[in-house]
Formats: sequence, C-alpha cells, structure tokens
Amino acid sequence: MTNEAYTVRALTDSEIADNYRQRMKRDFPPNELKPLRMIRKSVERGIYECLGMFAGDALLGYAFLLRSGRVLLLDYFAVDAQRRGTGIGSQFLGYLRENLQADAVIIESENPALSASDAERETRERRLRFYFRSGCVDSGLRAHVFGADYRVLQLPINSEIDADTLKNEYLTLYRSMLPESLLRRNIRVEG
Repeated sequence: MTNEAYTVRALTDSEIADNYRQRMKRDFPPNELKPLRMIRKSVERGIYECLGMFAGDALLGYAFLLRSGRVLLLDYFAVDAQRRGTGIGSQFLGYLRENLQADAVIIESENPALSASDAERETRERRLRFYFRSGCVDSGLRAHVFGADYRVLQLPINSEIDADTLKNEYLTLYRSMLPESLLRRNIRVEG
C-alpha cells in the first residue's frame, strides 16, 4: 500500500527480531508477549504475518496477524510512540480492511470494566473508541487469555461474523499455535 508517503509491507526476519526487542517489549506487558521463537516458527509455518507501515525507512507502526482460513487475529498492533494520535493507526487498520484476503480480523482489547485504576480504565476506553472509530464492532464475546481479560472485537472485511462462528474461529486460531492442554488451561471465551 502506498498512501501519500506511507508504505505497508511484510517485515523481514531480522526486522521482526529487531521490532520484537526494541518495540514490542516496550509496547506490550510481559504476560501478553509471546516468545520470539514462537512468532518466527508461526511465520515459517505460514500462519503468521508481520506487517510494517513505513515512511521511507522509518517504521511507523506494525501489525502481527495470526491466520486460520479466512479469519485473522490481530495479535499485536502498535504505532510508534512519537506518532500516536496522528491518524497512522487508523490508516493502518484501513489498509488491513481494504487489502487483507479475509472475512474478518479479530481484535482483543483489554476490558475497561476490569481495570485496576481510573487511569488504566481511561486508557482502555480510549483504545476501544479508536477501534470503534476505525470500523470495528463489539462481538459480544469476552475472553480470558493467559491472565489478561479482553473484549473481543471484529473488523469486518466482507461481512460481520455472528458471535458463535466468531468464537469457534477465535479458538481455532489459538489451537493453531498452542497444544490443546495449554489452550484449555489458559483461554476461556464467553458470550
């Protein structure tokens, strides 16, 4: 994609590793970050896509997606801290909606109702507003994933997927990366 000065392309293996060490460890809490070896193995298996949005050589943001058939999970999504609030995140989600070969993208957003503080609740609510402005809809599903509580959203691409189908697709996505015993112990989906 080229939108004015922005380009979106797949990250190379070395870019994935650099991004993981320099950005993802800062952008995500440790309990939400998969080991780099797991991400690389999933890329090798062809079930994981790592995209970067660039202005020239500067990485403005990244989207890591897990694919199962026609549904994807937005596993990691972040914009460079210096560029947040400039519309890059919305443009990036717009790119995904217009260019991915999929029916929908599933998005996990931390549940504001389960925040530990007012400041955390405001951050989570702001994130949800961003996703809703960008065309996402609340699926009605709630998930508990490795200790984190999420509202499960979807970014419809072809059409909105009903909650039961989305729940099955969501669990299928995790099954593609995790053994069933680990999935049963660490992932619950309700709704």
